[in-house]
Amino acid sequence: MSQPPATVRSLSDLGTSRRNHFGTLRLCAALLVLFSHSFGITGHPGEEPVARVLRFFDGGAVALMVFFATSGFLVSKSLEGKGAVAYLEARVLRIFPALFVAACVTAFIIGLLGTGARGLDYLMAIETREYPLCTMVFLESCGLPRVFMSTPLAGGVNGSLWTLPLEVFMYLVLLAAALFPPRRQRVALTVLALLGYAAYALAPELTKALIPKGSADVTGPVVGAFILGALAYRYRASLPLSAPLAVALAGATWLLFYTAVGTFLLIACIAYSTLCLAGVQAGSSSAPARDLSFGVYLYAFPIQQLLEERTGVQSPYVLCGLAAPVVLLLAAASWSWIEAPALKLKGRLLSPRFYRRADRTVEAPATASGVIERAD
Repeated sequence: MSQPPATVRSLSDLGTSRRNHFGTLRLCAALLVLFSHSFGITGHPGEEPVARVLRFFDGGAVALMVFFATSGFLVSKSLEGKGAVAYLEARVLRIFPALFVAACVTAFIIGLLGTGARGLDYLMAIETREYPLCTMVFLESCGLPRVFMSTPLAGGVNGSLWTLPLEVFMYLVLLAAALFPPRRQRVALTVLALLGYAAYALAPELTKALIPKGSADVTGPVVGAFILGALAYRYRASLPLSAPLAVALAGATWLLFYTAVGTFLLIACIAYSTLCLAGVQAGSSSAPARDLSFGVYLYAFPIQQLLEERTGVQSPYVLCGLAAPVVLLLAAASWSWIEAPALKLKGRLLSPRFYRRADRTVEAPATASGVIERAD
């Protein structure tokens, strides 16, 4: 069996090597979301520094584009060489066990500490008891009785979860492309991307109605980042990892940001720069042992809301500093006790006949290394 390349020089190398910074980038993006949310939670959304520079996008939106670009790349890698059942099983195990535990912790511990209702009344309320199930079914945060009512974002329990339906939708789009014959899957994904872009440009309201959370301003850009990440994996043999190209793309984005192509250039710049950073000097470091990004995503918002409810802190920077250690601790516990054990169940939940490789629906791996990232 061939060994992964020691140094990452191209997207093809990045697609086969464990030596990358995807985990670090995803964690930084999750913490950037926490930082950005601190401004809205303390009642100072207009002071968010990234939004003051980019105007149309705040730090949370930029972080989501990083998340979705890496997800498009890594999930495309996860799909390669798998049948539909194994692919869907991997996605379910990556998301739902940690989401269920986080929903229970939010409802029965964080919510109890942040409610204005009597403790027993809160715990017996139907909204509290149904919150975990509601979260699992609708993939979004439902309401809890009289929780966080004194914060500027009164009643908001976990505003971060709105992206989950969108990400699941994109997983299904990738699976749909994989149903084409192997040699046509790359073309199929490209055509789907072009059709989606044309539909969004010509009939934006109709297109938004067909996409989960399509009405959100940032939905189009994050979907675009996911598609670009997926296409980057499919065309990895032809695309270099080039710092000068990333700088040139950033320069073009800066010059043309307020033109008709400005948003597209920003999405492309973030997606490509993310992949370049993932491979920078990757030969000297391997992926981190723990992937805390999903745990940070799940716990940051409710912890920030609880701290704001309890302390009434006015500074977003202070709130960020208070919340980050608590959230990282919860994320570490989530990875060690929930996420990592769940991922070990891949290929074990169903009868072996369900995992037989579907050669007609999934393209063969590009290399013999068979390396699969933790993100799958």
